[in-house]
Amino acid sequence: MRFTELRESVEATQVQSVHEYHQIYLNKDILSSLEGLNGEYLRHLFSDLIQKSVEKDLNSFLGGSYRNTNEYAKDCVETALYVAHLHGRKVKAWTDAALKCFDGVLLCFIQDTLKETIKGKAGKEREKYQHLIAKGGGYARIGMGFDIAYQQRNEFTHVEFVEEDGRRHQKPLSNKRMKRMKDVILSNLSSALQELEQLMESH
Repeated sequence: MRFTELRESVEATQVQSVHEYHQIYLNKDILSSLEGLNGEYLRHLFSDLIQKSVEKDLNSFLGGSYRNTNEYAKDCVETALYVAHLHGRKVKAWTDAALKCFDGVLLCFIQDTLKETIKGKAGKEREKYQHLIAKGGGYARIGMGFDIAYQQRNEFTHVEFVEEDGRRHQKPLSNKRMKRMKDVILSNLSSALQELEQLMESH
């Protein structure tokens, strides 16, 4: 089922509460919609984030990396069929999986399409983003979008702080702050992937 057809079959309204999230995700329509993806989780996730159907043959583009990348996309889609359904602390797990998913796409794009080597021996996630930023133009917009999403994801992870007396605490994440972080993550991933999709088509 194509992205636009699937989107019309399930109302992708913004989720505002845990109650609304459960109402949607305990619904039989969601289960049948997941089955309707026919295993093409990456295509659906990519299309949802850029708000149009991805025409590129992602399986051919990714080659041997497709299966792993598609599995990370499945984690995202099972958490929220549409990004509009993301709510509360589920954003962290979704973002973890989304970054791993699209990191696979970026690696293929840089190494296989552009035929470039990512500098750095540590294999750190951000090195690929920095590589793209250094190229400038549309590449930099992709790298910056992913780097910002990565930094926001870390805000969910690094919640411990130390007071002057040495006592450690966890800083609470309010719903307002989590929503703001989610909006930053989705906005940056969306714009980065729109740019990436255009560059993938032009190469």
